[in-house]
Parts: sequence; C-alpha cells; structure tokens
Amino acid sequence: MAIFSFDTVAALKAARNRQANPNHPNRPNRSTSAGRCPGQQEIVQYPKGVMTAEMLAHDLFEERAAIREYDGGQPRQRAEAEAWAEARRRAGLSL
Repeated sequence: MAIFSFDTVAALKAARNRQANPNHPNRPNRSTSAGRCPGQQEIVQYPKGVMTAEMLAHDLFEERAAIREYDGGQPRQRAEAEAWAEARRRAGLSL
C-alpha cells in the first residue's frame, strides 16, 4: 500500500508566489441577437417565410422533450407533456 504525502505549507507558498493570469471580460458579440434582452424571442427566417408560433412551439417541444427524457431521466410521457406545455408557453401560445 502506497502512502500519499502532501506538503500543504509548500503548496500554499507556491500558490501565493505564482503570477495569476488576468481574467479578461468577455467582449460583446456582434451577432444579430446583440441588443436583445435574455429570453426575448426573435423571428426566425426560413427560405419559405417566417416561422410561425406553432412551428416554434414544435421545435422547442422536440428539443425540450429529449433533454427532459435523456438528461433529466423523466419517463417519456411525462417529459413530452411537460415539454409541450413549456414550448407552447415560450412560443406565446395559450395552453
């Protein structure tokens, strides 16, 4: 069995003497979404026209249902039901 030893005093001295790298602030993003508030919906342009609220709700539903089921561990029926309610709310449609 190997014994692990760690000199905390030496590690603390080394950390204090180390030159810290500056944490630079993020620069503004020059994308089309600049200037919008977080969570604000935008109109998505498609070759055949503007995305309707129903199309947006369906897009959001598919993504959220998959995330809830696979990453969240929810049963499929519950994940789809909650994702559909959330997607309709986010798209601005009444339940």
